[in-house]
Amino acid sequence: MNLQSSVTRVPKIGPKYSKLLEKLDIKTIGDLLYHFPFRYNDFSQIKKIKDLKVGDSCTVIAELESIDNIFTRNARKFTKAVFTDETGKIQVIWYNQIYIRHSFSVGENYNISGKVSSFAGKLAFLSPEIERAGRNQHTARLVPIYPETSGINSKWLRSRINDIIQVGEELEEFLPQNILKKEKLPLLKNAIEQFHFPNSVQDSELARKRFAYEEIFLELLQVLDRKKSWEQKLAAHQIEEAYHRKDLASLLSTLPFKLSESQQKALKSIFLDMANPIPMNRLLEGDVGSGKTVVAVVASYLTHLCGYKSLYMAPTELLATQHYKTFKKFLEPLGVKVDLRTSSNKTNRADSNILIGTHALIHLEGTLKNIGLVIIDEQHRFGVTQRAKLLELGTREKVPHLLTMTATPIPRTLALTLYGDLAISSIQTPETNKKNVKTWVLPESKRESAMDWIAK
Repeated sequence: MNLQSSVTRVPKIGPKYSKLLEKLDIKTIGDLLYHFPFRYNDFSQIKKIKDLKVGDSCTVIAELESIDNIFTRNARKFTKAVFTDETGKIQVIWYNQIYIRHSFSVGENYNISGKVSSFAGKLAFLSPEIERAGRNQHTARLVPIYPETSGINSKWLRSRINDIIQVGEELEEFLPQNILKKEKLPLLKNAIEQFHFPNSVQDSELARKRFAYEEIFLELLQVLDRKKSWEQKLAAHQIEEAYHRKDLASLLSTLPFKLSESQQKALKSIFLDMANPIPMNRLLEGDVGSGKTVVAVVASYLTHLCGYKSLYMAPTELLATQHYKTFKKFLEPLGVKVDLRTSSNKTNRADSNILIGTHALIHLEGTLKNIGLVIIDEQHRFGVTQRAKLLELGTREKVPHLLTMTATPIPRTLALTLYGDLAISSIQTPETNKKNVKTWVLPESKRESAMDWIAK
């Protein structure tokens, strides 16, 4: 039994529970062990019955004195048990669970964990967690609470996870020992045990730290693998700006504003990337209105001047149409053929220089040739598979340069972590003489007036 083994290898998990676990994305033993609790019920405080008061969340270790099902005149059904220790007695009440009477034996000692309430004027536990004294799996500790689904509750998950841990098989540690030592992280086996069944809050936090580190560590390995693959296996058309500076200057002179310093810096980085035989893989981030689209227009124009085509993919048909109008406004006067392809506009001219669209562009494989640049707007809204499909629009020998754009603010350190295989450019200031973008937050009472203002 290992982490890749089917979850059905675990005792008491047959076809029925296997199907239910799939709703929680649990298919293997590893998936089950990595199904971590999102909180804990703290029942670690053990009290005597005489010390209890309403509102306490704690555990009592007591002997079952009696248990009976009670049926009232108004057809209510409940089960009442009385537990005792050397300091007193306390009631335990369950509503509409008359079968539970047969789950306990008079004279046995039990752990009773829960919140102390009152019943008929006396202290009582209402539907608490109970197990035989000494087991301490669901009681008398920090008790893990998991994401659940219909038919599977936290108690069942605790039992199955405990079954795996009790087998005692060694889990192969894959984090380097020097990292474990430097970051003071527990071994995988200890971390699994302490995340699910911690001895203290500090132990659970240390386990959480280990798995948070592990998640980022594995993500970074994938980033490095993608970057290495990108640099070693792929080649691109060399699109060089040096031979077309005069034409680019003509385009920039037609703009109703002067490019900001950060736009110019972003374009310089893009030009350097596109002149390289290794395909560009750059992320351009900037707030709404910062001028990312104009940067894309200039990059697409340079691609056209070098004899190649550009594809621009937006996440919605509305945005695609909006960008189509922008590209057409600036580039058609310079002889560039700009076309739009969406679900409602099936334009597919062979002589298009720049094609703008939505997901529909993915299905153009084999119909367009000589693609030098692919631009993806709001890159986080497209899956990895979709982005890879766009790159297949190139040839076997050459793939297009890739420029992805986002208006979502991403702290640079986080961006370098999540997108370490991408070069990053940021536009921090809007174009000169361009109106500032203002954001307004209005109460619900002004919704109609806001709609009227937008309509104007």
